[in-house]
This record gives sequence, structure tokens and C-alpha cells, in this order.
Amino acid sequence: MRAPVDLDFARSGIIDPRVTISRASGGTRRGPDGVWREVGVNTGRLHWDAAGVALGLLIEPTRTNIWTNPRMEPVSGAGLPTTYATAGTDTSITTYLAQSSTLGVQGRRVQVVGTAAVNIFRHLSTLPVALAEGSYVFSRFAAFLSGWGVPAPRLTAFGATATPTEITPSAALVRYSLPVVIPSGGGSPAFAVGTNPAIAAGAALNLDAFFGWDGLEAGLYATTPILPPVGTPGASTRAAETMVTLLARYGLTVPLRECGMLFAGRAPAGLEVGGAAQRMIALTDGTADNVIALDRLNNRTVRATVTVGGVEQGTATTTATVADSADFLVGVGASAGGMSLSLNGATVITGSPALFPAVDRLAGGNWGGTCARVAVWPMRPSDAFLRVITT
Repeated sequence: MRAPVDLDFARSGIIDPRVTISRASGGTRRGPDGVWREVGVNTGRLHWDAAGVALGLLIEPTRTNIWTNPRMEPVSGAGLPTTYATAGTDTSITTYLAQSSTLGVQGRRVQVVGTAAVNIFRHLSTLPVALAEGSYVFSRFAAFLSGWGVPAPRLTAFGATATPTEITPSAALVRYSLPVVIPSGGGSPAFAVGTNPAIAAGAALNLDAFFGWDGLEAGLYATTPILPPVGTPGASTRAAETMVTLLARYGLTVPLRECGMLFAGRAPAGLEVGGAAQRMIALTDGTADNVIALDRLNNRTVRATVTVGGVEQGTATTTATVADSADFLVGVGASAGGMSLSLNGATVITGSPALFPAVDRLAGGNWGGTCARVAVWPMRPSDAFLRVITT
């Protein structure tokens, strides 16, 4: 049964022009070539994973990069950025910073000159802001680290409960990340990456890495890089992102009287702080009062909810879970008096909403993962059909 609304972002590689993306800030995404790129305000972000697999449309909640000067732009001339310094036993060591841009990626190229057998330690100084108690993620990006040797550099946190951890590349343009837990009472942690390789006497070691992307986020997992505008050192906030499309644009008669909905995607890499639900997709009337929603809960199960006039009419919750960063398919059908839910082809879970909301649009937001495909039918599908489309 063909779906009148079938947005196959991953397979088509396009965003249907009938879909409106709203985000009051820029954002970042990874392309099929592994290169991270920036996009402007209200621009959709088609995203690929480290292996070059198309993931579809990124839909992320608001998140702030607490790190000062995340692009690591020079403060003045060849001076070091405000949150960056070098240290070592050899006072003749010098570090040159120069702004570079390659394939649309803004960053900095680093060259270190020193004497024989000297290990250069590169330190990120203590954060200029105090952090409240809670969970954070520190991230660092680099084009490649051939000059660092093996094993990969250790990302170490001081003044926090994280222990020294070996970190490994995740892509050609790699991302290193380390969970950091600030204990009761708060604190101001410092981070360091070391040890760098020894440098031959008088030789220049070009690390040739674009270390312009550092981040510290309040959360249990790292999102896509959060960057301020070029030439504006300072912390930055990526605005909340929404996707909306009106069902009438696809020839459907609205408001719907019943519905079926399919969502395929990759889950976020973690849960939200405080246990807030992660909203995959919903049919709405543009308000929170009339909604048919699919959410991943803080125990990683999936719940379908029908709300009419601000009053919850019924729910159905899976027994199986969606693991962090896992690909999955979930389908829901709803009408006045009944609803059904299937995750990855599993036995259908049912519910009994007394009423059906007057919905006229498809809306996504606050997900934190990707949407590979979303489809809508103007009738409630059979349980057998739900199991087929989610297998």
C-alpha cells in the first residue's frame, strides 16, 4: 500500500521542497566523503555516518558549546587562542597558528618546531567558567593525526571524575570524545591531549590537523559540532531544529480521521539529561493539544501517544528497546477507539484512545538522531501490515 506522504531522506538524498526546516542558527553535518561542513540558518542537514552510510535528515534539540573559542582562532597575530597553550621542557619550542579552509571546513593548521627527543605536550587550559554538577561531553575533531604516532593520544580530564582514556578515530575527519562528570558542588576542569611525538633536531613537524573544533556540551552524549560564526571567538548555541510539512500538500484531505505512520532512523548516541523523552515524529494541528506522537523514553522503549484537546487519550509502549546509535523501524496506526504499535517487526502492542485528534501536519523535533524515512497513510493499517513495514 503506497503512502501518499513518503519522505525517504536517506535513499533519495534530497529534502522535499514541501518540507520546512526551522533552526535559528547554523549547524554542521557530515557528508558522504567524511568531511564535516557547516550550513546556514533554516537549512536542512542530510547526514552520513563515518562509514559513508546515508542516515537521512538530522533533527537535533538545542545545545550549547560551553567551550570558549571552539574554533581555536588566534587571538592576535600569531598568538595562541585564549583556551590553548603549549608546554614542554624546551623553551625553543614555538607553535605557529594559521587560519586555513579546506573543502568548506574552517579550522587551523598547526606547526611545531623543537629540538631532538623533545615530547611536546599540548594543553587546553582551565575553563574560564565554572561548571555546575552534572554530565558533560568533551569533543575534539581533527582531519587526521598521522603525526601523533600509535596508540592514539590520550584525552585526560583533571578536576573531574573521568580517568585517562585512550581515544580512537571514528572517521577520516575524526572525532574524539570523552564523558566528563562534574561531582557535587561543581568544578572547573582542565583537559590535556598528550603525549605528542618526539621532534627531530631543528625539524618542523607539521601536524597538519584542523583542530578548530573543540566542544564541551552539557549532556550525556556528543551532538554534531557547535560552532560560532568565523571570527567570533566564544561559546555558541545551536538552536532547536524542527521539520514540518502540511499533509494537504500531498493531496490528503485534512484533518485526518485515522492514520498510519512509519518512522525509520538512527537513534541518538545517548539519552537526554533529566530523562526527557526524545520525540521522533508526530502528527499535529500545530499545537501540543492535538497530537499523535512517537517518542523514545528514558528507558529506551518506544511509546506512541494520542492526545486530544490537551488530554491524553491512550498510549502503547514497546517492551523491546532502541539502543543508542541503533538503526530501527517503528510503525503506528491510530483511529478513534484503537491504536497499534510495532517496533522492528515485533508483535503489535495495542491501546484504546477514545478520540482521534484533528491533525493536519507532520512535525519532527527534539529527536537528537536522524530520520532516514517517514511515511503517512490516511487510514489505520492492519497489524499484519505494521509488522511488514517495520521489518
